[in-house]
Amino acid sequence: MKLWNELQEEVRKIKPDRQMASAILRMIEVRMKALEELKGRREFASLVVEDYYEIIKEALTALMSIEGIQNIEP
Repeated sequence: MKLWNELQEEVRKIKPDRQMASAILRMIEVRMKALEELKGRREFASLVVEDYYEIIKEALTALMSIEGIQNIEP
């Protein structure tokens, strides 16, 4: 696993954006609510895993937005 100082060239500093973070967190709430309908239903297991992945990714994006960090796309 890479250390933060090895990854710094893959991100750039931006103005912190709490509004964006708030919007992302609201979307996470929507995803969590939708997951409640799918939990326990085997035919939707892959969708549940995919949604949890998206929730984690969105939570990290919200945190980065608050901190004023943006990932540079390769």
